Amino acid sequence: MKSLFINNRLYTYPEYWEELQWKQFIALYDYAHPSQDAPSTLPSQRRETEPIQREKASTSNPSRVASARHILECMADVEPTYTDRCDPQRMVQFADSMVRRFLVRKEGGPPQREAAATLSDEAQELLPESRMPRTERGMDGESLPLYDTQAIEFCEASDLYAEAPWRYAPWIAALLCRPRQETYSEANIRRQAEKFRVLSMTRIFRVLRLLHNVHQTLRQLYPACYAVSQGGHTPLTHPTFTWSDWIRWGGHFDIREIQQLQQMPLYDFMGLMQSRILFERTQHPTQERPQS
Repeated sequence: MKSLFINNRLYTYPEYWEELQWKQFIALYDYAHPSQDAPSTLPSQRRETEPIQREKASTSNPSRVASARHILECMADVEPTYTDRCDPQRMVQFADSMVRRFLVRKEGGPPQREAAATLSDEAQELLPESRMPRTERGMDGESLPLYDTQAIEFCEASDLYAEAPWRYAPWIAALLCRPRQETYSEANIRRQAEKFRVLSMTRIFRVLRLLHNVHQTLRQLYPACYAVSQGGHTPLTHPTFTWSDWIRWGGHFDIREIQQLQQMPLYDFMGLMQSRILFERTQHPTQERPQS
């Protein structure tokens, strides 16, 4: 952590990715891109030459100063009573420096230490290693990420990932890192997602990479589930279908069958979906093309 003095008081703010909380990352992005949604690419993948869509106006712009004040309060936990008396130009300079550090790649970006031991006690308590999704090995030695994940968790997390992965990262983590002994419920997921707003970004990176990797694995194992129908008869492969729609279609839109599918292990669920797609192709032959 780095430090700064305000009114003779010492405040600390993040220097490394494992010190940056999700809510701080989103606040930085909203400051840099006030009219855009959260990014779909890893922050460290953006180059310095890529434009940051923030105003270049002077600090006389009230909205920019207000946004910079929010960054100072969020990043360094400075009380509003102190930020009200801070120099607007210094606050904007601080906010801009945080954007450059975390949202623009400079010689590889800010240092990132991946070891779990470097995480704060709070981060490890919020999401201990024992709750991270499990990866197993298949019969041929292939890696099977999210091995003990249920179909409903995978499908809902995938829908959120497709919509805005960074914006919904706490909800994705709450879905994929649910305690196995806990009964699935939307209320529990919402409560856990609220707690994960202060989750370390290194944990967020890891969860989102796992979800990205599992789609690559599933695409290889169950290619029929990743084909887009060209006017065919298989709703599952329709481009407007969401992942949650898969469960409804697979359960024949019957509540009892849907509930059974929701609790299926991910790889069993995908195998069942592929079998049904292939069966329907034999009943209604159609040309398929790989999904882009």
